This record gives sequence, C-alpha cells and structure tokens, in this order.
Amino acid sequence: MVKIRREGNKTTWLLEEETLSGRLRELAVIFNHHSKQTGDDRMDPRFMAETLSMQADALAGMARKQEEEIERLRRVERDLAELRAEFRTEIEKIKQAPQGTLDKPAMRPPSNNGKK
Repeated sequence: MVKIRREGNKTTWLLEEETLSGRLRELAVIFNHHSKQTGDDRMDPRFMAETLSMQADALAGMARKQEEEIERLRRVERDLAELRAEFRTEIEKIKQAPQGTLDKPAMRPPSNNGKK
C-alpha cells in the first residue's frame, strides 16, 4: 500500500512493498494519481529520477538472471550432446558385436534313469 507523507507544501510517497512486482504496482498507483492531477501539484523530478533508477536496477538484475539461465541451458545442451554421442557410440559397439554361436559348453540331454 502506498502511503503519503505531507510536510509543509511537500508530498512524499512511501512505498511499502518488498517485492519488485509490488513496488511496480505501487508506482502505477502514484503515476495514475499524477496523470489525473491538474494545476500546481506536479511530480518532483527527484522522484522520477529515483523511480527510473529503481526500474533500471530491476531490469539489470532481471537481465543478469536471464543471462545466467541462458548460460546454464547452454551447458546442459553441451552435456546432453556429449551424452548422446556416447550413447550412439555404445549402440554401435553393441550392433557390431560378433554374431554366431555362444562360447559355452553344450548341455547334456536329461537322463532317463529309473523311468521305464
């Protein structure tokens, strides 16, 4: 919730939200208020500069997080490509295994002792 503090003929807007989305909603309320005002009640240029600074910092932080996520995805993609190559190599080894008879002793037929 946005709070207004008045000292003399100066008005200070206080933002209370902790999250970026909450602060942006509060700023939208302030901008909406000033868009409807006519007359001498003008927005302080220092407030606008601070607001733009906050937005730029937030956007820079978002951009940094996106770059980190893109780099993480690139590493995962490289690792997955290596895994696929290893998998294909192993499949080829299995396909090229020697075909034919197994190397094991022959089984004897069951005995018929005592059954007649």
